[in-house]
Amino acid sequence: MRVPPHPDPTSARRPGDRSQIPPPVSPAPLQRPGGKDTAMGSLGRKSSGDMTGRFLHVFILAGLLAAAVGGEASPGGAGVLGEVGDQDDRVMVCYFGSWAVYRPGAGRFDVEDIDTDICTHLIYGFAGLKADTHEIVSLDPYNDLDVNYGKGAFKRFTGLKKLNPDLKTLLAIGGWNEGSSKYSQMAATEDSRAKFITSCVLFLQKFGFDGLDLDWEYPTLRGGKPEDKLNFALLLDEMRSRFDKQGLMLTAAVSAGEATIDAAYNVSALVRNLDFVHLMAYDLHGTWEQYAHHHSPLYAYAGDKGGNLKLNVDYAVQYWLKLGVPETKLVLGIGLYGRCFTLARADQHDVYSPSYQPGLPGPYTRSPGMQGFNEICESEGREAWTVVRDTHMVSPFAYRERQWCGYDDVQSVETKASYIVSLGLAGAMVWSIETDDFHGNCHAGPFPLITTIRTVLRDGKPIPTPTPPPTPTPTPEPETTTDTTTTTTPSPPPPSTVCHREGFNTDPKDCTAFYSCHQVGDHWQVYHFQCAPGTVFVEDLQTCDFAQDHQDLCVNNSYSYHHQNPNSIDYDYEVDQNRLNKVPKAKKTDFLEKMKRFEKKLKEISEAAFLDTTQASVKTRTVEIPAKDDASKRSQHRQAKKLRMMKKKSNKNGPEGLY
Repeated sequence: MRVPPHPDPTSARRPGDRSQIPPPVSPAPLQRPGGKDTAMGSLGRKSSGDMTGRFLHVFILAGLLAAAVGGEASPGGAGVLGEVGDQDDRVMVCYFGSWAVYRPGAGRFDVEDIDTDICTHLIYGFAGLKADTHEIVSLDPYNDLDVNYGKGAFKRFTGLKKLNPDLKTLLAIGGWNEGSSKYSQMAATEDSRAKFITSCVLFLQKFGFDGLDLDWEYPTLRGGKPEDKLNFALLLDEMRSRFDKQGLMLTAAVSAGEATIDAAYNVSALVRNLDFVHLMAYDLHGTWEQYAHHHSPLYAYAGDKGGNLKLNVDYAVQYWLKLGVPETKLVLGIGLYGRCFTLARADQHDVYSPSYQPGLPGPYTRSPGMQGFNEICESEGREAWTVVRDTHMVSPFAYRERQWCGYDDVQSVETKASYIVSLGLAGAMVWSIETDDFHGNCHAGPFPLITTIRTVLRDGKPIPTPTPPPTPTPTPEPETTTDTTTTTTPSPPPPSTVCHREGFNTDPKDCTAFYSCHQVGDHWQVYHFQCAPGTVFVEDLQTCDFAQDHQDLCVNNSYSYHHQNPNSIDYDYEVDQNRLNKVPKAKKTDFLEKMKRFEKKLKEISEAAFLDTTQASVKTRTVEIPAKDDASKRSQHRQAKKLRMMKKKSNKNGPEGLY
């Protein structure tokens, strides 16, 4: 059995964190969200008028557009879009960051904690892409799959439809932490695209998903190629053809940054192939900047100028509509989290106040610079925070001493939902359900943000929204784009021996950890991950494996009982199952007992001690690529490893071991 490493891509989806941690204009990242843009432009305005007439107008327009592009209605997706005038058909899309199951205390959130009545569509984040075969894979096999004593979250997730037969469940692939280069390679040829599509169809059918949500962040960027824009369009055309035959939905999470949009997307291909376009209208500002600003303002702040005039929800929505995405397919994303800053001075706490450090992490998500709404509202209940609500931004920010967080609350999401109704958009998307106040600790009931959004969408009665501020003539500024991640924190450059190849590399100082190295231009982007409990990283296998089967790799062969959060590496669960069946029963029992003792130990640890052992488990750094190491030394090192493994296998008696 290969056990995944457990970093926490929390925070916001880089769907920016879907990556969750997501990031600039995109969210996990995915996510889970995207890149910042500073080009010039004008703010769009929503139209007004009788709502009944507008909905009828949208209905007719949608039909004409569908006929014009030749798109076919796919089950559960485009077939609903033509009737967006009926408020019951507005979608409420909820992303689920599956790594929330590893969060401590009251922040822990599993599949069974999902309320199946408040969302119309649930999206599981995330699956990944196997680089060498171009196939979709699980990123956390222990949690996702039900083989090798796994928890089977995939099937439990799709099984939620038993509680609500109208519910649609989709699987998201990608996110910020997955990068772009693997997807660029997959989309480059017709053959590799066909392999990917076939694997997706089989994977979705195997686990009972209704469709796939593409979260490639982003075509042509972050290690991608200029050809990605065309290749992504071809991929969508080919996926739509196959998915229609199987009755599967196809959606995508897209950036809110103008420069990213222009570089990455063939909009007509998105329109004719996607059931919904999920606009990640959050992470527009963050700790990659040297000042505090709200990451998801509805309209521009009065003090915005230059490129920042484009970094707001309304501008992103109007830009996508201008490019030709019909209202009936555009789903507005709302972040259920805040971006937090540590201010340079406690007496300067307005927007644009200097800040050179991320805000303190919350007790559940534990990501500097980001806190879930559940963490923010609980903190406001315990401590004296000053809450400020700007007329134009709509969404509030709060400060206490040198801590500053911009977020959405019940009042602001109500206004954003009303904005959706006023424009006749397809509905709302949230990243992510597990950072809402799902216990109802701060409100009269659980999930107050999602419930508020859904109520406004269902009632179809827009409340008054603020008039956007006048748009001053933008001051030209040099365009800059800064890559960041929602789930990681900066650290000093690693030694030149860390990255000797693209992909996963051994940590020479810790056999239970490894580096994930991605070449971006003339730099390495490096992430440091920890293997799951009781495992070590085996570079020849490119995965974490049982420590007891690789005793020669560690000087000290003790089990490392750390609790990490999920991430992914390539995993062949069918091969593992066959090999595990050959292992003596006593060996399996011993492993299961160790895991039970580990989980029991976790429950006994106090929250404070727990946080001390898990803080900052994932780090990223960007360093210049060093000169090539001596090729012969690297070759000798790899050969020595293989010889040790061959010798170990030849000395085994009885049934073959796991590896």
